[in-house]
Amino acid sequence: MQQGSTETQSTKPSEGQSEKSKSKPKSKRTPKKNHTAEKSDAKKPRRKKEASKGFGDTIQKITEATKLDALAKAIAGEDCGCDERRKKLNALFPYAQPMSEQSKRKWEEVIEPAWGRNTLKRPDQLALTEVWLQVFGKRKHFTSCASCLTKALKQLKKAYDNSCDKDA
Repeated sequence: MQQGSTETQSTKPSEGQSEKSKSKPKSKRTPKKNHTAEKSDAKKPRRKKEASKGFGDTIQKITEATKLDALAKAIAGEDCGCDERRKKLNALFPYAQPMSEQSKRKWEEVIEPAWGRNTLKRPDQLALTEVWLQVFGKRKHFTSCASCLTKALKQLKKAYDNSCDKDA
């Protein structure tokens, strides 16, 4: 067997290196100034985007993105009627049908508590399919897929929240 020498790192300076250069502290660098903080046109923090409740909200998002809302306010003044128009368009063209009082009751008394305890039994899914049909106009089939049920429940929650906002 061949025995190789194991080299270890030495803390002693090598031949060409003096003791003084070995222990030389690192130079302290001054941090660069943040020039973006000094600018007056610094970017505004982003708002969390809310989901559109209807066609009026979508139109509002488009006009904000294209800066047409600022143009409308410059021409017509601060009260250009945009908010009223948005509310009317949302009422005329909602993205989900508002829940009926019966559907709201089923959501509050049956579906939401079942979702809270993480179990949707047959009666709970039956109630979910009835509410789904009323809100979205389509039949929802029974499923045991947890992600499919969660997605459906989130969509119904959104419809419920939209219906409650309309009443308030």
